[in-house]
Amino acid sequence: MGKRTFKSSAGIIKTLLFVAGLLIFAGFLHQSIPLILLSFSGLLLSVVVIVSEIHRLKDLCVLFDCRKLTGKNIFYLPVSIIIGLAFGIIYRDYLHISIIPSGLTGFAATAMAIGSSEEILFRGYLQSRIRKSDVVLSVVMATFAHSAYKLLLFIPYRSEPDIEISFILQWTLLGGLVFAILKEFSKNSIYPVISHALFDLWVYGDGTVTPWWVWT
Repeated sequence: MGKRTFKSSAGIIKTLLFVAGLLIFAGFLHQSIPLILLSFSGLLLSVVVIVSEIHRLKDLCVLFDCRKLTGKNIFYLPVSIIIGLAFGIIYRDYLHISIIPSGLTGFAATAMAIGSSEEILFRGYLQSRIRKSDVVLSVVMATFAHSAYKLLLFIPYRSEPDIEISFILQWTLLGGLVFAILKEFSKNSIYPVISHALFDLWVYGDGTVTPWWVWT
C-alpha cells in the first residue's frame, strides 16, 4: 500500500506540491508586499498538503515518522548527539569563535526550534514519504530539497560579508546527507531532529543578539 501511495499520481503531485510550497516560501520571503504574499501562500500550500493526510492525532507520528526511543534503536541517541556537537564545533571554528559556547541566551530555544522544524519537514515528512517508493531517492531528494531551500533563503544576502553561498551550500549538503542517512538507518526522525537541534544550540545558543538573517 505504501508504494502504491507514492507511485500514484495523487501521491507524486502531493509530494511535488509540498516541496514547491517550501521553495516558494523561501524564495519570496525577502520580498515586500505584494510579492511576500506569495511566500506565505507557498507555506500554506505545504501545510495544506500535510493536513490533508491527517485524520487522527496519532497520524502525526506516522506522517513524520517520529517513533518512541526503544531498546532496539536507542544506541542511535549518542550517535545523534555526537554528530550534532561535532558539526557545531566545526562550524564555530569556521566562524572563528570559541568552539565551546560561553552560555545560553534567550535565542537558544528559537535556534533549536528552527533546526527541529527543518528536520521534521525534510527528513520527517519528505524523506519518509519518498522512502515508500525508493530508499536512495528519498535520501537524495530530502538532501537536495533542503539545500535548495537554504540557498533560496540566503542568496538575496550573498553580498553580506558574513554570507558565503558556496560554504552554505556545501555545509547544507553535507549536513543534510548525514541527517538523512541517520534517519534511514535509525528509521526514526527523532534522531536527526536531536542532531540538528543540538547543532543550532551549540552554534547560536550563546548569541547575545539574534542573527540578523532570522528576522530579515
